[in-house]
Amino acid sequence: MARKIYREIKKCIRCQRVKEVRIPGLCRSCVDYNRIDKLRKRAPLIECQCGCGTLIWSITCDRRPARFAYGHSLKLIQKKGSKCISWKGGRRIGSLGYVLIYMPEHPHANRHHYVLEHRIVMEKHLGRYLKKTEVVDHINRNRSDNRLENLRLFESNKEHMKAHWGDMRNA
Repeated sequence: MARKIYREIKKCIRCQRVKEVRIPGLCRSCVDYNRIDKLRKRAPLIECQCGCGTLIWSITCDRRPARFAYGHSLKLIQKKGSKCISWKGGRRIGSLGYVLIYMPEHPHANRHHYVLEHRIVMEKHLGRYLKKTEVVDHINRNRSDNRLENLRLFESNKEHMKAHWGDMRNA
């Protein structure tokens, strides 16, 4: 059976407003503030974990341990590259099947700092960066086979398409 709480319309001893007051003489909102105040008297202040230096209570009002100030989060301090906790070596396969390599200093890296591996292999072979108009083609059409023997370079996408149409006619 639920515990019966006796309530009266009186003046709250904390906020001095006339409200429905519970037994200790506090209205509902002041009871919550009183509970939080008691919790926080025992809880020390800690520094926000995002590194901003803001001091926060170590316990939230629902008695959970606090880590960040309001509006702060771990996203503010997320590390990139090999310092990230989910680092897998800087090599991944993109949605189209091409192998991508993490190279933040490369001039043709995408916005996530990845470069297509077959372009890197061709650049190392030529000893220079490729132009944006140059196209590297996989001869056997396997996008993850980036051996130099399997790659050929075209000056433009026009030449690349001509070669592909020629291959399809001969097949």
